[in-house]
Amino acid sequence: MCHTKRSSLREIIVFVIIYALFIASIVLDWNSLGQYPPWGVWVGHDVIHR
Repeated sequence: MCHTKRSSLREIIVFVIIYALFIASIVLDWNSLGQYPPWGVWVGHDVIHR
């Protein structure tokens, strides 16, 4: 079974993608309300107003 590293890497990639979508949805939701969450001010500003 030589697929342990590959499967773990795939799980990490999937987790990162889901986490990124989760953060993006939160930032976009806060932006639609006209305000940013305290922890995502610079992140949301950099992403949306790039």
